[in-house]
Amino acid sequence: MRGDSSPHVDTWQDDAQNWERAFPEKQPSQLQVIHSKVWRRTDNTTVEGHIADESICYFEMQATPEWSKAFVREKRYNLEADHFPQEAPLRPRYGRNS
Repeated sequence: MRGDSSPHVDTWQDDAQNWERAFPEKQPSQLQVIHSKVWRRTDNTTVEGHIADESICYFEMQATPEWSKAFVREKRYNLEADHFPQEAPLRPRYGRNS
């Protein structure tokens, strides 16, 4: 743990360990991560005895249909394959401000 109370920020882009940073498991063999970005901010200032930790994760991936269905079922997502919000980007824009 760091001795000061200033926030510590890390960013990993297209790093092989990003899946494990975002999820508490090994990356499934039925899943291929094409692009990923993980941003994490840890603030050593405690709030009610807990260290504040904040993460944002983006993944562009390709998975088998079986894995995709199981993932949606396990996480209890209610998705329709052809219905996504119009404003949702298809992929993160790494390093671009447009």
